[in-house]
Amino acid sequence: MYGSRSSEDLESRSREDTLTAIFDVLFEEAHRWKTANISITRAHLQRLTTLNFPSTFPVLQFYAPSLHSLRMTNVLCAPNDVLSSLATLELRHIILSDTFLGVLENANVETLRIHNLIGPGPVPSLRHDIVCPARTLEIRSAAHGTPWEPTWLLLGSILMPNLNSLSMAGPDRNRIHTPVLFPAIELEEFLTRSLCNLISLRISLYMMSERDMVHVLEVLPFLTHLSLDDRPPFLNPWQNDLFSKIFFFRMSVPPKMIENTSDFTQDPHYPNFPILVPRLSHLEMYFDMFRDIPEEYFSWMVQSRGKSSSFTQAVSGANPVLVSGLKNLKIRVSRDEVTLVRRVFRTNGLVVNADIDHYGGILG
Repeated sequence: MYGSRSSEDLESRSREDTLTAIFDVLFEEAHRWKTANISITRAHLQRLTTLNFPSTFPVLQFYAPSLHSLRMTNVLCAPNDVLSSLATLELRHIILSDTFLGVLENANVETLRIHNLIGPGPVPSLRHDIVCPARTLEIRSAAHGTPWEPTWLLLGSILMPNLNSLSMAGPDRNRIHTPVLFPAIELEEFLTRSLCNLISLRISLYMMSERDMVHVLEVLPFLTHLSLDDRPPFLNPWQNDLFSKIFFFRMSVPPKMIENTSDFTQDPHYPNFPILVPRLSHLEMYFDMFRDIPEEYFSWMVQSRGKSSSFTQAVSGANPVLVSGLKNLKIRVSRDEVTLVRRVFRTNGLVVNADIDHYGGILG
């Protein structure tokens, strides 16, 4: 059953290039419909650039040659010819399935956003090695416990050889009661299988450890931008352990290994492992409790990465390792620890130009 409105009522609506007002009128009585087949002609959508499908929207058949941004919530209803011409695709509250993976395969987009993906069940059977051409991937995990959070299944099903920017965030801490663990093993395998040259990585609001992050960073030699949020997704008894000794000395240029040093001397405090992300130029760190970090290791990491350098490591043979200097360092701590961080910089003579501030809310 369709509702009716006068032409005057419709004409009083905004004349912007959006279908929102028309859809609001059309779907006021959509809950009464048993079937619906809506076809929108080329003339209606030839200038449309952005479209948001609400969860009650019926399946459409349409042509939108100018459409570059599409959001779908609780429903997959875009034809393949539309998916192939998009720049940005956002999928919200959709079950992980072969149909979902087929959309990713057909979406020739630059940016892919996946929010609150729903798990398919305890023993899923999904297609594998689905190639998605997107260059930017943003994942916001749903507020579910570990068995139902399907991000690890998604990473095990897709390949993204063109990926150069990845952002992964756990659920908002105000809406979660059980931890969502950072899928470190699956992410490492996904990046390795995709053979992509990732240059930007942002991780926040997961339960994770420094070993998890080190394993991921080991397969990212081209990374230049890194943002890590060590704040746990919710309060005690859970606590993260990301910024510790292992993380900081793996991020550092080992002492006495800088170029022009005549004798190779391995500092006993630093293991004989390759330096992580040698091309890093932008680093952003959100600390849960800065006062608990190993100050010596933190200070040397900041100082040694503060300028470009070259050194030779035993594990690298005779080939020198080129390390890019940090151009941008941001440190975010709780309000009552800002003074402490500034004291650490002053006491240790750190000359790196760091943006030190307190955080106000959840990393978005």
